[in-house]
Amino acid sequence: MIGLPGDRVACCDATGRLTVNGAAIREPYVHPGDVPSSRRFSVTVPPGRLWVVGDHRSDFLDSRYHREQNDGTIPVDGVVGRAFAVVWPLDRATFLRRPGGTFAAVPAP
Repeated sequence: MIGLPGDRVACCDATGRLTVNGAAIREPYVHPGDVPSSRRFSVTVPPGRLWVVGDHRSDFLDSRYHREQNDGTIPVDGVVGRAFAVVWPLDRATFLRRPGGTFAAVPAP
């Protein structure tokens, strides 16, 4: 998840990073070789909705690819949990942790 209700999410700043409320975010979890986004966009997340993108950006059809419906956002109440592990492929199995510094510099909307 990248954007909460009220956040302005955009792609991209001068160095190619996604921004949230004008602050560039550092995304160490993006799949090696992928860019934060190959599509330019700017969206303000409406109340009760979320803006989501996957970590393997070149292989996911996430909020960036579904702009025609609710501007790509999903309902907050549609989220049932948080990913906590990678189980496939087996050679990459690991537990996931929350990337602590990713949103540290993001101001409130």
